[in-house]
Amino acid sequence: MSRWRIPFCIAAALASAAAGCSGSSDGSAAPGSDDAGAECEPLVIPMSCPSPPPSYKADISFLVANYCAGPKCHSSGGAESVHDFTTYEGIVNDRLTFAQQVALCPMASMGMPPLGSPQPTEEQRLELATWAGVCRAPNN
Repeated sequence: MSRWRIPFCIAAALASAAAGCSGSSDGSAAPGSDDAGAECEPLVIPMSCPSPPPSYKADISFLVANYCAGPKCHSSGGAESVHDFTTYEGIVNDRLTFAQQVALCPMASMGMPPLGSPQPTEEQRLELATWAGVCRAPNN
């Protein structure tokens, strides 16, 4: 199966360099950055959607509710309510940003969920990123 890696500094595509990732080429953070001492390997994302694709109803909605759409973050009134992930429509309308942010290491400046919040496992992050980015967020 063909696979591709999410680069550690993919955040540069999401934000300006000043707000983006400050990691070095070996995956560790630059000295003096907010991410000092953090190490992380990029996810290896499949090039094609698995068959069957991850199920929104059975798998994805549960993960989003637990790690993304809590009252403090990606929900109405949350700190990041501009990206409301409490509904399927909210996620699918912003699916590429969603996929990129969950694929980043949680220690990266733009990685989600932010440090200090409950974290999905690497397997769960891979499932979220694959469903949203590669599979194009099917409502299955």
